[in-house]
Amino acid sequence: MASNSEIKDSRLAPVSLSSVDVAFSQPEDRVVKLIAVGLKEASTDSPSFRASVNYMNSEIRSYQILMKKTIDHLKRFIAACAALQGISSDFQTIFSSVGQNSLVNRDIAKTCIERTSQDMDQVLGFINGALVSKKEPIQNLLNLDGDFAAYFELRRAFEGIQAKYDSYLDKFVAQPKTLDPTTAREDAQQLFELRKQYIHISLSIWISITKLRHKVSSALVELCDNLRNSSEQSRKLAEFLGLEESSIKIERARYFMDLQARSHKNLIKDLQSARRTSEESVVNICTPSNDLDSYLPATINMAHLTDTDVEQYEKHGWVFLKSKRINSKEVVWAKRWLFIKGDLFGFLSISTSGTYVEESDKIGILLANVRYKPEEDRKFCFEIKTLQTEVTIQVETLGELKSWLSVFHTVKTAALQRNSTISMSRYEPMLDLFALEPVVEKDLELVNLPSTKPENAQLLLNKSLPSLKVDIDFSAPLVTELTNLACLSHLYLTSPKVPSAFTANVWGFVNWGLYYAIKNRHDTIETATKMHSSTLNSINLRYPASYPIELRQLDLQVRSLFESYVGTDEFVLVAFKAFWSANSKQELFCHLYVTESHIYVYTTNCGLVSISLFKLTNFLYVDSVQKANYDLLRLYTVSGVSTKMKLCLEPGNLIKDQVNYLISLKKSTVSKPLETIMDELTKIKHVHSKFEPKVPSSVPLAVPQDSEGEKPIVTIASSADMDTNVKLNYNDDMHLIWIQKYDLAAKALFHVLVGDQSFLLQSMLPFAQLSVDTGTQHTVWRCDSQQKLTRIIWSPTMELLSAEQRIESMLNNKYYNFTQSTPYLYLPFGSAGRLIIRFIIFNTDSRSSKLLVYYKVMRNTNILELFSSFFFRQVILFKIEDLHKHLLSAIQNLANENRKIASAIKLYGPITKFDADELTEEEVRFEKDVKHIKMEFLFNLVLQKLNLEFDKLLHVATKLLINALFSTYKNFQLHWLLVLSLGISLLLNVYFSGKTTYEYWIEHNTEKYVNSLVQKPTLMKRMISVRDIQDLAHNTSAQLSYNSTESQCFLEFRKQTSTAENSSPTQSKIQSRLVEFGLQRNELLTEIGILNAAERAYLTSEWKRWVFDEHRNCELVRAKYPQRYDEQLSRYCDSAKTEMDYISHSLL
Repeated sequence: MASNSEIKDSRLAPVSLSSVDVAFSQPEDRVVKLIAVGLKEASTDSPSFRASVNYMNSEIRSYQILMKKTIDHLKRFIAACAALQGISSDFQTIFSSVGQNSLVNRDIAKTCIERTSQDMDQVLGFINGALVSKKEPIQNLLNLDGDFAAYFELRRAFEGIQAKYDSYLDKFVAQPKTLDPTTAREDAQQLFELRKQYIHISLSIWISITKLRHKVSSALVELCDNLRNSSEQSRKLAEFLGLEESSIKIERARYFMDLQARSHKNLIKDLQSARRTSEESVVNICTPSNDLDSYLPATINMAHLTDTDVEQYEKHGWVFLKSKRINSKEVVWAKRWLFIKGDLFGFLSISTSGTYVEESDKIGILLANVRYKPEEDRKFCFEIKTLQTEVTIQVETLGELKSWLSVFHTVKTAALQRNSTISMSRYEPMLDLFALEPVVEKDLELVNLPSTKPENAQLLLNKSLPSLKVDIDFSAPLVTELTNLACLSHLYLTSPKVPSAFTANVWGFVNWGLYYAIKNRHDTIETATKMHSSTLNSINLRYPASYPIELRQLDLQVRSLFESYVGTDEFVLVAFKAFWSANSKQELFCHLYVTESHIYVYTTNCGLVSISLFKLTNFLYVDSVQKANYDLLRLYTVSGVSTKMKLCLEPGNLIKDQVNYLISLKKSTVSKPLETIMDELTKIKHVHSKFEPKVPSSVPLAVPQDSEGEKPIVTIASSADMDTNVKLNYNDDMHLIWIQKYDLAAKALFHVLVGDQSFLLQSMLPFAQLSVDTGTQHTVWRCDSQQKLTRIIWSPTMELLSAEQRIESMLNNKYYNFTQSTPYLYLPFGSAGRLIIRFIIFNTDSRSSKLLVYYKVMRNTNILELFSSFFFRQVILFKIEDLHKHLLSAIQNLANENRKIASAIKLYGPITKFDADELTEEEVRFEKDVKHIKMEFLFNLVLQKLNLEFDKLLHVATKLLINALFSTYKNFQLHWLLVLSLGISLLLNVYFSGKTTYEYWIEHNTEKYVNSLVQKPTLMKRMISVRDIQDLAHNTSAQLSYNSTESQCFLEFRKQTSTAENSSPTQSKIQSRLVEFGLQRNELLTEIGILNAAERAYLTSEWKRWVFDEHRNCELVRAKYPQRYDEQLSRYCDSAKTEMDYISHSLL
């Protein structure tokens, strides 16, 4: 089946079939395009599809046998548990009766027997309680028998229709050239109907396999959940055996299986819709032509075979290869999948076992000559000839023949223009297991050339690689027998950007994910220009020795999915599985892989897959919130968008810290080697694995001190790191001086105040300037074992500007509690005191919050401490108003943002922290520091205060002046006010009266003049006579010559201006212009004639109406008013009667 011969997309054959779009929750972001890879492969009947369904069939059969063994074993287990329950119920009764006999020593033996009986009863009861299942554990497995039976029945139908289709296709292409075209068209129609049946059942069996995989997975997860229970005995036994973490993971697996079931239920509708679209596409593509010439090779015009309306640079499809059997003279036509892409062409084929895909050599397009071969016995054949081989290929229809020849011609022309080096080489399969196994003689010419690979490479690839017993362990888009080996090959090889066995055993005949996610279907020509020969024939020892095996497996998954789009110096460092909240109604299961530069996302749901690529620099930071059944991960981007993900099995705090570390590392100007990055990620993992709570809890985690000599790892803090104790009232220890509500979420306000790029809080320092001082610096937040974050701020230019900031409590977007402390300040007139300001932010709703500000002064006992307290209080009152202005300005800046939290993080920075209990050098110096305040600083502070007070005084004075004027107006004597008003009113009345009189006489005179015009109508005329028209038409110029009849010069000019019909074809410019004038004159005269005719018709119609009306009026006057019918009126009526008779006679 040459499936893509007439695909409407002129450039990319593989994208003709539909896919499913799932939008992000944020409208401005891109869409996730879910691709039904199996449907696309099934609709084209590709070798990957055939190999995959054959391999899955063998896997399902073997799994059914294994399932039966599992059910038998579970039945024995249930019987054993029931027997144990019976034994435990009878044990105490039987064993206690043994001690009741008189033969037993009542003093010692009876006591021992009674205690043993009671203890064994508790032990057996405990065991029975732990082994009791929630429900019948094997019922779901038994229910799968019906699903297996339905699949096998569909499989038998599939095999029957597939055999019938293949047989009929072989007969159809073997038709002789002399066959009657009408018969050939009827056979093509029968083949088309059979093809529709085959494609329909191919799509059905793929969807059946998809549903069966989901049902089997759900049944197994439910089985594991049923085998354990939530009883007290089971909990204690798990705690005793150290299985709490395993129990939590099983509970979460069950929760996420339920999520996947809901997602499956929603997406199955989209899958069915994609199936219908695929079938419709196949019908449109494969409908046979009704033109009889399409079935007659004799009508082929060889000169126009390569002509095409569009340029196509890529093509894939089934063809028939002419060859002899090996060691035989019998000629056969072997079915092969031919492709041309990226200046190369080659063949794919199904293995002899039918369970994986093989490949031939890839041959450069400039090494081959392609021509139509009319001398062949079969229809629609063409020849590909190189120095090493010559193959004859047959396609199914004339349209396919033209398409293949056109693509070869177009690609070859483009390669010549670019002087492509790839198109002048031949590339053998790098792995022998994927090389085409020869079935016919021509296969030997396609793969059995002398190898160019060195001997050590042959040993490495073909002996070491297949012997590796490593399971890549992920759900590939498409599964064959060699899918795992194709993924393992990326240990040393890179998948090229052209079809290969590596891609065919993982994705299909093309990498569908790259077409939609990265290439966007617009760079097929660029594939050849950007592709390097190193991806086709080079072997790379990719991983350093320090790169662990578990990360290598994850990195192989990414390279199998994204292929050559993953950089050679890029390695997976963090990976996790999650449910991605793509929108409010759908959650997509996905694998996420984080490298030094990117986040790679691979989603697989209900047979629909997608890959996405995001730069790390697009993210601000990651936050984590622990829930009962999952950890919620929220990723904030620089565009203001936040994305939610539910983590499946990995701890959210660990993933959050590791990803935040990589984000901060990417944004840093200092690069680190791979070994250092992995060591620091391992330290983060060690911290979380050692002190992670065994059950979800809000209790803060204990973080150990860094070992001596180790540099702390910088990550980003979040509310999950903090104590969640909420306290608002500190009046017993501090003084409340400010409470204010702001139209900003609590989390956003928090980042506005203490973000890494925020300088607002520094304005609260006693000797800071009124404007925000961006010259201050600060250390990274240090997180101690009590989960308190501390940093020091200072100014390089002003010694007094230093403070310690400490975050004590955070509850995500609900509550934040932090302090700012100055060093000890020694006043000239008092004791040394430390000013401590506490800021509390708590949410009032999702869009607003309140800010509470407390303060206190820690001071030594001194006789002047009262004055010091008064001084600090005045400073705080003075500075809090300044902070309020800055906050209002910040809120105004964020007013136009749709997502204010993410925008606040983007503008004011995240909270970057590192874990350590040891004080930093800056903190040690701060604790010992005492600042002596000079009088000039006090004087400067007083001036700032006076300046602010003067502004306030000016504002109050202006307000008082306005109030005084208004009061004066109110208290003015009323009668004088009335007199003034009357005087003004009199003047206005006189003015408007005069104006009204003037306007009246103007209007009166105008009306009188108009009436005089009405009494005697005036008609303006301009008569144009026929002579005038003739003069205008003929007199085109003045007298040109002194003697127009005898001047030889003028007579010659008249000849040149002649426009007679028999004039020369090469007439002069003058003649042409005169002809134009004549044509325009003709048009104008024609328009005048039309206008005159219209005028005559209109006047005739009006004249007839006038005569009829006047004649009727005359008759009416003669009948009703004879006394007024005088002689003058009689003459008028007689003339009207005469005109009436004339008109009637004219009509007759």
